[in-house]
Amino acid sequence: MTPLVTLTSFARETIEEILSHIDLRIDLINFACTSRIAASHVIPRHLEYRVLKIGSTAPTLWAHLAFRPDLALNVRAVAFTSRTNPGDLALERVPTSFASEPGSRFRMPQMSIQDLQIYREKQLSNMIQAFRSMKNLKIFMIKCQDDLDTPGLLSEQHTLDLLLAILGNKPNLKQLGLCHHFDREDNLCDVGKLASVDLNLSCLSLAFSVWHYHHSERALINVHSWVLRSNLVFLNLSRIEVDDSFGHLVIPSLKSFVIFVGADIQPIICAFLEKNPSIEGLNWSPQADALELAPGVLPNLKRLRGTAGLLNAFEAAYLAAQTPVKYKIEVLTIWFLKLENLLNVHCLDRTSLRQIAAGEQMKDMFEVLHRIANNFPSIEVLRLQGWAFQELPLEQWYDLLPQFTNLQAVPCMPISNGIDDQDTEVVKEVVMRLGRSCPKLKTLPGFPPTRRRKDLRTELTRRVVNGEEHIEYKVREVPSPKTFDVYGDIWVAD
Repeated sequence: MTPLVTLTSFARETIEEILSHIDLRIDLINFACTSRIAASHVIPRHLEYRVLKIGSTAPTLWAHLAFRPDLALNVRAVAFTSRTNPGDLALERVPTSFASEPGSRFRMPQMSIQDLQIYREKQLSNMIQAFRSMKNLKIFMIKCQDDLDTPGLLSEQHTLDLLLAILGNKPNLKQLGLCHHFDREDNLCDVGKLASVDLNLSCLSLAFSVWHYHHSERALINVHSWVLRSNLVFLNLSRIEVDDSFGHLVIPSLKSFVIFVGADIQPIICAFLEKNPSIEGLNWSPQADALELAPGVLPNLKRLRGTAGLLNAFEAAYLAAQTPVKYKIEVLTIWFLKLENLLNVHCLDRTSLRQIAAGEQMKDMFEVLHRIANNFPSIEVLRLQGWAFQELPLEQWYDLLPQFTNLQAVPCMPISNGIDDQDTEVVKEVVMRLGRSCPKLKTLPGFPPTRRRKDLRTELTRRVVNGEEHIEYKVREVPSPKTFDVYGDIWVAD
């Protein structure tokens, strides 16, 4: 009889090799839950080190990882975020279990000028050594607003140039985000340094003034060729300068594009969109009212986020096409668009729309929402913006929402009128009545949608007992955003 093979029969090195191929923390947690032995291998060696989110200088962290390259090897993602935003600081994620080891200690000296210089040089040395040991790094991101917002050494060009040189030698790096504003011209880091290395990125985000082109055509071409050979699926270029040659770039693998530029550069972006029909997601808020898109541009578009002017430009491009083809957009987020105007848009395939976020103050709101429900029958997620919707009485919401026959979620439904969140029976009556009248409904907001309730949501579950459907609900905190949020358009699981 063949003996049963268990986890204990493998050498520790073999188990470590198996765990090295598990990138996501949720998968590590599932593995750890199988047994105590599995948990002892996963926690904390892998679970605490997969994702690092840092909003401070963190000298102890870099000393620790420099001292323990075996643990730095387990890091897959590093994000430097704001050190002045309380929300970002609250979401910091750094390992703690081994940080008190003797070799990991890093004491701050008395701050004479000489000591400060030695301190900073040692801190930089530790950081660079730690990054060199992160051979399996897949995601790197800096997302800060200005120099004062930046953790420690990252506000210096020398540090960023060293990091870029190291990142250029990371064959597993797939997602790179450099979203940072520098106040001083001499602090701009040169992303052109990466143009000569053979990175195969899938996601690239370059925003604010973190990067610049050399004032030479050759360097510009090098950057473009690097972008082309990276097989990008996601590209974010915000508040940057591009020249006419950008409009001629073709990235066959590109699926999602986020852009925010000045009005003078918008014609170049329009040309770029015409050259890249593979784009399925576009996030753009044009500053110019008159925007000219080529007829039939972006035929594969599924997700559109921007302003009413952008939607009007797609409408004009649709009407100008010799053979107009409606856009099968599934997710539509349009700022400052009155819902009644959406009914006059002809370029949308109305059976394809699944999620919508729009709305302003308007007359005849109840009637317009009924017409939206009738004209867009596939809507599953309804986000209504503006306080005007709170004027609708609760009874009208009971009548309105069932008209959206496929409705699953109303994340920010403004129906505070008549609801006392301290009265559990009233809340239960509202949730149950909406749950029964909307058979596919799964998510409602916390009640009422005030500022202190914005992080709560109501989740409905359904089960059938003896042929009868029973509805239960729980109020939960809205999960924090994933570790890396590139302007709300791409999420990287942590």
